[in-house]
Amino acid sequence: MSFRYLTPLLLILLLSNCAVMNESECVAADWRMVGMEEGLKGKSALTIGGYRKACAEYGITPDLHAYQAGHLQGLKQYCSPQIAYQIGTQGQPLPSVCPSNIHPNFLSQHHQGLKIYCTADTAYNLGRSGSTFPNICPQNLNSKLQFSFNEGYKLLQEVNSYQSEIDDVSSHLEHISNDITDTENTIATLEHDLEIARAGITSSKTSNLEKVIFYKQKDRLKDEIRSTKNTLDQLYHEQSADQSAINGLLENIKYAEKRPKRYLAD
Repeated sequence: MSFRYLTPLLLILLLSNCAVMNESECVAADWRMVGMEEGLKGKSALTIGGYRKACAEYGITPDLHAYQAGHLQGLKQYCSPQIAYQIGTQGQPLPSVCPSNIHPNFLSQHHQGLKIYCTADTAYNLGRSGSTFPNICPQNLNSKLQFSFNEGYKLLQEVNSYQSEIDDVSSHLEHISNDITDTENTIATLEHDLEIARAGITSSKTSNLEKVIFYKQKDRLKDEIRSTKNTLDQLYHEQSADQSAINGLLENIKYAEKRPKRYLAD
């Protein structure tokens, strides 16, 4: 295949995998072995273009026939029926570098692997995780797999909805907790000031005028403390309600995830 039929981007991608050879490497290269090593790694035979370009600087032309023969030999090991089966069980397409006729049962082993992968459970789990639908599976299974995929995706949406509520309530709960800390600190300060006022009232060193002032401070501080404690009680109530709401949402998630899976009958 000629490089002139390749797009510039594809050509760059192909050549980017090539090792650059120096002059001594170009002279000593066993092109059959180089091709075999490329094939064993699953690289395209077109990667010889990189070697051709590098060696051209030294007036050396790679042995294309030897390279291609070695590459095919390497591909026969890389593109084995065992690899085809393994790739199928992972729901992956066959490597484009592997000719479909490289082994008599190459395609059939990939199909056997796909049978392991293309199940209702796989489709459900893909939907549950937000992955894409397994279009690689046989068309005759589409209805069954699409049903299970949709069921998994519905669960994902349900759980995400609960989680979104949990995040909102958690954010509010964080603000409430900060308000509680601030309010508790305010009460501590007010009670400290109240003790100072009481001490001033009972002190023999306090003048009558100062005692009047301390009495007024005491009454004001007691009112403020009472009002602030009422606010604190409301905050405690909100904190408890938020935590209960979060616990309830977490229970909803557990219930949703334990719900039996539904399958489309054959």
